[in-house]
Amino acid sequence: MIPYFSFDSPFDSVPNGGFFVRPGPALPADEELMLRIADCLRGDLEGPGNRVVLEVQNGVVVLEGVVVTRALNALMHRLVWRVPGVADVCNRLTTWEDERRGHVDP
Repeated sequence: MIPYFSFDSPFDSVPNGGFFVRPGPALPADEELMLRIADCLRGDLEGPGNRVVLEVQNGVVVLEGVVVTRALNALMHRLVWRVPGVADVCNRLTTWEDERRGHVDP
């Protein structure tokens, strides 16, 4: 399962607490790690404009979606790295701040 932070329900997702969850293959250790990360990020992502998909495979965390500011993007990256069991973080988040300016860093 992949937690999806959003107020909009994606077609292939089901509500689960404050997240939308898409079914997907995950090893038990990855699923447990994903749930710990989701708990860690939950308070920071609550609010309008944040739409984040969290995936974990073999301890590698992928963050995709859009958050409101660059500061929140950086905070999320740091918080994920602090969770025990995280082997690597691939941050593919963009920000509404950058999109309004028409600029997204590669």
